Amino acid sequence: MKKYKLLYFVSEDEYFLSHKIFQAKDALKNKFDVMIICNFTKYENKIKSEGFKTQKINFDRKSINPIHNLNCLITLLKIIRTFKPNIIQCFALKPILLTSIAAYFNKNIKVLCCVVGVGFLIINRSFFSNIIRTF
Repeated sequence: MKKYKLLYFVSEDEYFLSHKIFQAKDALKNKFDVMIICNFTKYENKIKSEGFKTQKINFDRKSINPIHNLNCLITLLKIIRTFKPNIIQCFALKPILLTSIAAYFNKNIKVLCCVVGVGFLIINRSFFSNIIRTF
């Protein structure tokens, strides 16, 4: 029986622990090989102790620097090449964008995109948020 590989791409380790760890544990119980990639701050060892593989990506969700984002994309492509996932599940807009670009070069990978974090646009009353809400 083939062992499937699942790659989670989240922006922060804290988000993974608070929102996705139970889903990922179910994947482990179902014999998936699971890797978590994100910008690890202080919870990498905790995530590893749960049985997950981890890989750090120097990811800044607020950065619009094209060089930095290109480096993140290259890092993601290297991780995909070595881990060879069957499925990539990505959370938040920038991981979705980077994963979608990476999937273009890896046609045999299934990608599941989960848009999260848009509650900020509902709560925030700034000029920029009002413009985005209208669209």
